[in-house]
Amino acid sequence: MKAAEPRIDTGSHPMNTRAAAQYVAEQKIVAGSPHSKATWKSMRECAESFATIREKVGEVQWRGVLESYGWKGFPDIRSALDAKSPGVRERVAECYSHLDAIARKGVV
Repeated sequence: MKAAEPRIDTGSHPMNTRAAAQYVAEQKIVAGSPHSKATWKSMRECAESFATIREKVGEVQWRGVLESYGWKGFPDIRSALDAKSPGVRERVAECYSHLDAIARKGVV
């Protein structure tokens, strides 16, 4: 007997869609999920993490997710982090979490 997959609240969005992944990422941020916390300690670690996830999700998904956060590439993320605006670290972590969800689950 196959184990039942856990039910994930997608906010009424169909599973495996960008809207569902965005909703789940936002809920993790609100809940303070450990997956939504920035795990990198330096800009270099952040850049390496994003480079790795970019390879996993592919260019089209990468650009689509970044654009949904108002960024065109990692230099925009770096600028946002350097500016130290309130909540920017959480927003970058949310973006990374969203990309990670796509990489792990094949969300399109």
